[in-house]
Amino acid sequence: MKLLFENWRQYLKENEELSVVTFDFDDTLSRSRWDEEAGEYRYIGPYSDMLRKIKKYINDPNIKVYVVTSRYKKFELKALENPEQISVNEFLDKNGLTVDGVYFTNGELKIEKLLELGSSMHHDDDPDEINAAKENGIITVISDPYGDYSSLEKGNF
Repeated sequence: MKLLFENWRQYLKENEELSVVTFDFDDTLSRSRWDEEAGEYRYIGPYSDMLRKIKKYINDPNIKVYVVTSRYKKFELKALENPEQISVNEFLDKNGLTVDGVYFTNGELKIEKLLELGSSMHHDDDPDEINAAKENGIITVISDPYGDYSSLEKGNF
């Protein structure tokens, strides 16, 4: 019985601390590959590990979930029109994800928006974004859909 209460207290503490959870989009929720011939990225599907995580948070009524992407909002229509790409909202709809908001930083680091939203945990694949979040006290979760994060972190692109 004591263990049950301890686990319950730990669960409450974790959920108390996580009131806002944020997710990057490209190579965090969705996966893509560079197409040399076309000279653009091609959508290849969702990253199932992160889909499970975002769904868990969406289903918790005490947590607000936002997608914060460095994509340029002005290019979202182009992504909608291209059958080889996917827009953020199209992806969310296709995967049954209802988030509390989607924010575009238009090529800028996400940290200002994460702080403005009060993010307590951020999921991302970019080492610069991860470091900026950590430096500002945000818990970070590394997205690594291709198994290459350690080489990215060291600058070996």
